[in-house]
Amino acid sequence: MQRLLRVSAVLVLGFTNAAFAADASLDAELFHQRAVEAVLWSMPAISDVFFRDSFVRDFGMKPGDVLVMSKPLVARHEVLTANNQVNYAGMAYDLTKGPYVVVIPPSGADYAVIGEICDNWQLPVTMVGIEGPDAGKGGKYLLIPPGYEGKVPNGYFEIRLQGYRGTMVFRPVIIGKGTMEGAIALASRTQAYPLSEAANPKPTRVLDGWDKPWHSLPVYDATWFEKLAQFVSDEPVREQDKIMVGMLSTLGIEKGKPFKPDASTRKALDTAAKDAYQIMQAGFVEPGRALSAWWPGGHWMNMNPAVLKKMGDAWSFETADAVWTYERAVAPFFWANYLPKKLGGSQLYLMGLRDSTGKLFSGKASYRLRVPADVPVDKFWSAIVYSQKTKSFVPNPLDRVGLDSYEKSKLKVNPDGSVDIYFGNDAPKEYENNWLPSAGEDFFVIFRFYGPGKSVYDKTWKLPDIERVQ
Repeated sequence: MQRLLRVSAVLVLGFTNAAFAADASLDAELFHQRAVEAVLWSMPAISDVFFRDSFVRDFGMKPGDVLVMSKPLVARHEVLTANNQVNYAGMAYDLTKGPYVVVIPPSGADYAVIGEICDNWQLPVTMVGIEGPDAGKGGKYLLIPPGYEGKVPNGYFEIRLQGYRGTMVFRPVIIGKGTMEGAIALASRTQAYPLSEAANPKPTRVLDGWDKPWHSLPVYDATWFEKLAQFVSDEPVREQDKIMVGMLSTLGIEKGKPFKPDASTRKALDTAAKDAYQIMQAGFVEPGRALSAWWPGGHWMNMNPAVLKKMGDAWSFETADAVWTYERAVAPFFWANYLPKKLGGSQLYLMGLRDSTGKLFSGKASYRLRVPADVPVDKFWSAIVYSQKTKSFVPNPLDRVGLDSYEKSKLKVNPDGSVDIYFGNDAPKEYENNWLPSAGEDFFVIFRFYGPGKSVYDKTWKLPDIERVQ
């Protein structure tokens, strides 16, 4: 009330703008509000920046180099809700010097390339491989920077970008009698080079980073705003972002100007970034926001249909009426990245955040999921544990992050064919192979159906809730 009276006094008595600005508490509140909104608004873009920067820092890569992991990811690879069944591959691109060519190798009877090329806002501008325009036959994709008016040669899949930088992520998937080594060999045939060198391209540098730690996760402190300031200076401003870019001037971020926050400003930015994280965390864990129940009365969650209605084209969250920045942040870019252009029926992910009583999972407790013998999938199922704090794998001494039906021969199976998977801080006796450690860290679970049957979608088949056992 006192703050409102002060504002009223300014308006009624005609105080000068300088006098009004002298109210430091109002200035600080405006700064904080705009900083929090800046994080929510920029979530997909700056998450992509952190990811691309990790290529340089962790693997010594430059744009156009291709990373191909020789094995599935493990706990030392900090990536938002990655799976551990396939080998990941990816590259960053930079179009500041002109168009760039990406050559995708052909899929076959035993292997398939599945992936997407994303722009600087993580929008999947095209799929590649069997779900892309090359339809699994392989082909040359030409990435064209904004404003480019040069001649585009024939023989390319033309992809016009709204920004200069972005990421391609793909997976060489075994679909027949192939081997992991064969899948790696396929991904390693990916090529990338400037269009200006198309007549005689240099060999593409392909790296394996599996044996190294990978720190690709966003950091919620003043670092976020440093990367945001660089992004605003480096990339074209989209029409839909002009209002927000103007508001960034309150934080000292303006296109073409240096961003040099002093110690007190950095402290305020740290606080705002952490508050933005807490806002997104609440949106993630509270039912009915980002996620809602898949089965009525159950605790397995999927994307909230009300939020999906605001998704727009290819995860842009831009509709005829609005740009839904909060929904875009919490569903899904706070906890996931590099999503396919369209949600398909070939796989379904269900999120488990709460036990059968509705309580969030605790890293200090123990839980059991009884996976029925008749899971309706024509490929396989998997269960993976993630840190509630980071949304990445939980580091643990066993380096074990997930279990799947391909490993059923290694697991203890119940007489009726069901499999009990245990989660938590302690391994149950005789079920050590069925245990996914939480290492004392609060966690959540994603249960993935690969090739789900109709009964999963029409919900006549149900996966039991995870129960607390200790």
